[in-house]
Amino acid sequence: MFMLFEFLGWWYGRGWLKAVQTARGWVREVEREFSAGILIKTLFSPWKQIVSLPGQSIDEKFRATLDNLVSRSIGFIVRLITLLSAGVLLILALILGLLLVIAWPFGPLAFVYLVFRSVKG
Repeated sequence: MFMLFEFLGWWYGRGWLKAVQTARGWVREVEREFSAGILIKTLFSPWKQIVSLPGQSIDEKFRATLDNLVSRSIGFIVRLITLLSAGVLLILALILGLLLVIAWPFGPLAFVYLVFRSVKG
């Protein structure tokens, strides 16, 4: 009987706190993996820092400008898609983390309910 009280004390104490920390960890992991701050700061930067230097003639200057515009456009599109993906995963991590924290206290109750239901037949 003492072991049951020890388990319940852990479940509704340190275990629940660990569940909250785990949920926060999921959100931090998404933020860290996608580096959203860096992506926002460099949203209009050229793709892979590919920059063409203009030459002397007007044709070379026009070509360099066009190349740089294409490079920045590709960089913008890739970074925007990555930011949108990060946003979706961040929302998913928040929802799943919230569900974990809310459902945590009902774990032992669900176990007891399922045991009695299976015995009852």
